[in-house]
Amino acid sequence: MTPDPGDVPVHDGSPHELSWKDLLAAAREDATFCRARDLVRLCESVIARAGLTGFNSMGSPRKDAEALVFETLAIRDHNERYLDAAVSSLERVQILGLLERRVDGPTPVPYLLGESFFAGRRFTVRPGVFIPRSALGKLLDQVLAEVVWSAQPRALELGCGTGALGISIAVRVPAANVDLVDIDPLAVQVATANIRRHRVGERMQAAVSDMYDGVDRAARYDVIVANLPYVPEAQIGRTNTEIDAEPQTAIYRPGDGLDLVRRALAGSAPHLADRGLLVLEVGTSNQPAVAELLAGRGRWWQSGGAAAGVVSLTRADLEA
Repeated sequence: MTPDPGDVPVHDGSPHELSWKDLLAAAREDATFCRARDLVRLCESVIARAGLTGFNSMGSPRKDAEALVFETLAIRDHNERYLDAAVSSLERVQILGLLERRVDGPTPVPYLLGESFFAGRRFTVRPGVFIPRSALGKLLDQVLAEVVWSAQPRALELGCGTGALGISIAVRVPAANVDLVDIDPLAVQVATANIRRHRVGERMQAAVSDMYDGVDRAARYDVIVANLPYVPEAQIGRTNTEIDAEPQTAIYRPGDGLDLVRRALAGSAPHLADRGLLVLEVGTSNQPAVAELLAGRGRWWQSGGAAAGVVSLTRADLEA
């Protein structure tokens, strides 16, 4: 509902004292917001004024803003050359409605749009399933270049969520058969939808499994990838409010947060081919603790010259 002009707060002080609600209310009454650049600037300002970083959303307030505006305008390429696109009054209402839901929840943009971007592709996402984001996704091409593929290439993603990592492998390695597993049936449902969306169903399947419990014991994989939950439960409520919109079981773990990482390290060797590779994202904050567990085994990857919190281990490393 459009607020009565008399309900819009009036401030005599600095504009920096305005809240995000003040900005949004004023924008709803201002018909001059009729270009994409006007709405992008407004959305970015409101999201930042609400104290949201966008890390658990599209990555930044600016990227959040561009996604809200351009996707509403059916502009799939979020390029600045479209900033002068005209915005109709109905589209403006839709954008401002999404913006309010973005900051009032706060609700990450991927949940609002039903889509997320990962490793250069779009993936279906829905509330209750972890929004795909991963340092491993940025390193994926480099990591896959290190895989020694067998005559019948196979890959596995543990704790697949939306299936973004595994599907990205299937797209990049057209000969590979890729299995996805997750303990959450909802995640498997969404991953299956993404398999269909990316048309790789003839080489992929997703199944409910607690780590390796439901994985074919006879299968041997050239690469196993996983971005498992690893944030200690003690940090619940100490991070940012946006992360609370995502399923806690996909983020937090008891104790030091590394129980699933330990299970992966202990149980992966029998599922790897002789020259197979296990690739785990463990987070930069956990890297020292995991490095101590590995006692010099494995290769730690970097992104942009900085630690990425990603480690790869050969079957020989795991059996050492």
